[in-house]
Amino acid sequence: MKKPTIIVKDKGELPKAPGIIHAQPALIWPSIPDTYKKSECDRKTAPTYDFVTRRRGFLLKLEDNEHGLGCKALWGAVKSSAQILVVDTHFSKRGMISLRDHIIAGRSTVEDLRVITAQKDGIDVFRDIKQILYKDRRLSSESKIGIAIIKRNTPPFIHDRFAVTDGELWHFGGTVSGEQKLTAVSRGWNADSHGFIFLFKQIWGIAKTHGDVR
Repeated sequence: MKKPTIIVKDKGELPKAPGIIHAQPALIWPSIPDTYKKSECDRKTAPTYDFVTRRRGFLLKLEDNEHGLGCKALWGAVKSSAQILVVDTHFSKRGMISLRDHIIAGRSTVEDLRVITAQKDGIDVFRDIKQILYKDRRLSSESKIGIAIIKRNTPPFIHDRFAVTDGELWHFGGTVSGEQKLTAVSRGWNADSHGFIFLFKQIWGIAKTHGDVR
């Protein structure tokens, strides 16, 4: 089988990521508050069985256009970030709705917003994000925004899920939105110094050559 061409330098090359990450490396457990209220609450320790089952009940009853209960810290970072990158082959419409709602809630000019996924059901929601950002004049003339649809189980064989917000690397046990029943999230890593920015360029180049970039 012919190996895919890896394109590193293309018109979508990333701006230089910030050299300083203010957040310290941490493990986060997305959950709900002690009051069992239907809202996001990040925990420093694993949630107990009753919190997991109650949260699962909330997630199963979500409306089609309603964003779920994810990682509160992630969405806080999304609201204030100019650079938002997502690499998650399972990032679906539900996650895209959460991404849309929290980007809209922010006020930052978005310089780079790109999503790499295998799911096609969130494409229309991503188009909504683009239209809203253009309408609100939160895109500069240098802004890059796009979604790449790739296939699972083909090069580059993406298994885990990742996000970058202004140079900070996040790693997810489940989908990037953190909306699973029991899941954990790691944050606080420098995406550039850990090689992820370069890897993202490679994956994006493969997607441009062998996938579907919009």
